[in-house]
Amino acid sequence: PTRRSSDLHDATSGEVVQTVRHHKGPVLDAAWRNDTQFATCSADTTVAICEVGRAEPLAILIGHQREINSLAWDPSGTVLASASDDQTARIWSAEKGICLHTLDLHAKEVYCVAFSPSGPGSRNPEKRSLLASGSFDGTAKLWDASSGECILTLGTHTQPVYDVAFSWCASFVATASLDHVVRVWDTASGACVRAYRARGACFKLAWRSTAAELAVAVATGDVVVLRVR
Repeated sequence: PTRRSSDLHDATSGEVVQTVRHHKGPVLDAAWRNDTQFATCSADTTVAICEVGRAEPLAILIGHQREINSLAWDPSGTVLASASDDQTARIWSAEKGICLHTLDLHAKEVYCVAFSPSGPGSRNPEKRSLLASGSFDGTAKLWDASSGECILTLGTHTQPVYDVAFSWCASFVATASLDHVVRVWDTASGACVRAYRARGACFKLAWRSTAAELAVAVATGDVVVLRVR
């Protein structure tokens, strides 16, 4: 059966040091805020903000109407984004426990979200903070994380977008899709600057922290590393 709890493991020994049970449905994602706090989301439509060593959650965030697929913290750790099957993404205030923005321009389920490494608390503080969302409608969208305004729609995939990821400089965002294609987009213009066709559906993305290199997890079992420049 799908678990309704989250286990915390010692990174050295692998032993379970804490089990967190804050949800009534399966837990679908978890995201660390810092070394001691993290958030979990569930098919029960809620988000829990948790702390290591604490039995009760710091907050339970309620607002989504269907299961929540993924979470992402902004670089400052002050706001949290969530992606849901109710066709929306939400941006939450972690301190106040309230929804700041409901992002409702997708036509199907929203599967993934990611904040740019820009704005307060980031390595690119002079650039504005962006949120990317990827959906089963085949598009990704870029949002102004402060205002909730949709800035760009990136829409040439023919199947669901399974992951979105920003480059370390925040100048590019990549999208991975079940259509076997990874696309890299310029975050300023929305232009597609690179497209790669894999041998299977593309599930997960990870940028190298100091270079324009992108790792792609493919359904064939391969991990492909792309040089964007």
